Amino acid sequence: MTRFGLNYCSLWRVLTLLLLIMVSPARADTPFMRLGLSAVIIGEQQEMIQRWRRYLEAHLHRPVEFVQRRTYQETMELFRDGNIDAGWICGGPHVGYPAWQRLLVVGVWKGKPRYQSYLIVPAGDTTTRSIADLRGKIFGYSDPQSNSGHNVPVAELLHMGENPKRFFGKTLYTYSHRKLVEGVAAGVFNGARVDGYIYEEMRRYFPALVAQTRLVSKSEDFGFPPIVARRNLPKADFVALQTTLLNMQNDEEGRALLGLMGLDGFIAGDERLFEGVAAVLNDIKKAGLAHDR
Repeated sequence: MTRFGLNYCSLWRVLTLLLLIMVSPARADTPFMRLGLSAVIIGEQQEMIQRWRRYLEAHLHRPVEFVQRRTYQETMELFRDGNIDAGWICGGPHVGYPAWQRLLVVGVWKGKPRYQSYLIVPAGDTTTRSIADLRGKIFGYSDPQSNSGHNVPVAELLHMGENPKRFFGKTLYTYSHRKLVEGVAAGVFNGARVDGYIYEEMRRYFPALVAQTRLVSKSEDFGFPPIVARRNLPKADFVALQTTLLNMQNDEEGRALLGLMGLDGFIAGDERLFEGVAAVLNDIKKAGLAHDR
């Protein structure tokens, strides 16, 4: 016993508990870093998302919370109001709302920080060769601000001299690239344009589902959907998160997570990657068909 009534074993346990609290990677008194997730993530990858959260907490030494919203508009309003610190979004809203967020990192997929929009139809449709063959049919869009799932096909029709509001017999929004693929596979949609990265990831995780669709064509390359930070995020927080993401490829757990995401890694990138996205958005703005506000 010590003179204060504690034996050495008890004292050691108390000191150990205090030490664990001091070095905990996500201390309770540290503000959360809130990260937004959108349709660029397959919704069923919850296990990977939780593993990624633990990884970020360990490297940032603070708690991390993922925030998901149904639409890009809702996600961008979180940036506007300062309710998220960073988020993985689409190139469309990134170039559409420059005052609310700035580029943090860009994913590298199949050796490039780029992806394509895929035109897909049901597997039983063996005749469709382009979007022109879908006149009067039911077409699926993902989100009104999605580059690959909305802006690309709308701009494509404009370049053909067509009115996108009248070309298809019916259009529907799913607010999810996975739901677009499911809808095409089930024959609910006669066609859709989807994020090529998500389509290929679904082919990897859900091959039977994707086999019920047929890839018709791929668009030009666009800048890969970026992870962005709110404009007024403190510099120290920006640098800490950016450094953590850039270094994922340098440690075993980071590489394992990148493998689950289907990515080679992240790079800092620059806005030139999104010039094609901006050009598409500008085309549909000129036609009065853009949905950003």
